[in-house]
Amino acid sequence: MRIEALAEHQLIMGGYATYRVKGSTRFQRNLDIFGLFDIIAIKRLVEYTEVRLIQVKGYKVYKSFYNPFKTFKEAYKDAFSVEIWIHKGKQEFEVIMI
Repeated sequence: MRIEALAEHQLIMGGYATYRVKGSTRFQRNLDIFGLFDIIAIKRLVEYTEVRLIQVKGYKVYKSFYNPFKTFKEAYKDAFSVEIWIHKGKQEFEVIMI
């Protein structure tokens, strides 16, 4: 199971509606959402709707990797939760909130 699919499954089990960019093939080129994110997760709560924009990585990332995510978060403030999920093996992720 690909790590994006695993992350999406965990979100669905947590009650989120999700949209995930499918992988690219040599005939069809798919891009991340906004050029940054793999998954959009939405959950309607009592007083508001929670929207999470998630980039899933299978390995550790360098500090400079976070720069476009920080810029995106600054532009939209609290409209979205911007998260980097780093796969730690098996079904575990380290979640970094931007």
